[in-house]
Amino acid sequence: MKYKYYSTQRPIDIGTYPKPPEAPEVELVFYDQRKPVENGTALAWGELIYDAPLTPEQVSNYELRPSRENPDIRERMSVQAQAVGAWEKRNRIPEEKCLTFWASDIQAFVPLPQATMEQLARRFELALDFPTVTARPMRPGQHRPPQRGGR
Repeated sequence: MKYKYYSTQRPIDIGTYPKPPEAPEVELVFYDQRKPVENGTALAWGELIYDAPLTPEQVSNYELRPSRENPDIRERMSVQAQAVGAWEKRNRIPEEKCLTFWASDIQAFVPLPQATMEQLARRFELALDFPTVTARPMRPGQHRPPQRGGR
């Protein structure tokens, strides 16, 4: 298994990426300029590919961005997508604001390609904290439109 990380803050050079003793082999992919990665959700100067995952401290210290395709990230996003997708459906979130979709072939919610790890994590926390969304109270001077069907 390979673990990919993007260098989003600076071009890859000496001292700009970790060389952990437990995973000394690293493959470097240099970009000529900063380019969009992860379905356009981030810009990167290049890729670092390891045989083992980096620690959260290493990712943070070197300002790297893990790939959504890393096994650990893919698993985390899959678990979050189940809770977020059910929350979006239960609360009738408009399709254009959803971060997930129902994949009928696997009978599960799947994160949309343009949904970032950060967006999904925030929505996951929201789904846990507020299982149902209630309508906002009216502000003074606001009027509700009349309801149809005698409701």
